[in-house]
Amino acid sequence: MILINILEPDDVITKECWMRPLRLMTMSGGMSDSMSFKSQYSGVPENNVKWVRVTDQIGPHWIGKTVKQFVKFQLMEFPYEFAIGNIPRSHQLDMKGYSSYRKLHNETNRN
Repeated sequence: MILINILEPDDVITKECWMRPLRLMTMSGGMSDSMSFKSQYSGVPENNVKWVRVTDQIGPHWIGKTVKQFVKFQLMEFPYEFAIGNIPRSHQLDMKGYSSYRKLHNETNRN
């Protein structure tokens, strides 16, 4: 048995947390039949059904904030679920070919 905890609104996001979207969005704000799986602006994953580390998906600046703060900050209704625990590798998104906000943040802070 694997223990995975789903975070609730008042839970704090840590660097060990994972996230994934609860809804898939077609291109053009839902007005298209096409889907994008990598952001054309940042290269981070989108429309993934597998889990991604929070620091890779939305960046390290969310560490220490609550799930409720993240949801409130979002400009559009695009729900995510957050978890912490031993996510099986088969349920983790392979980040090869994607950008990571953690890596982008680290590179920006070096300069």
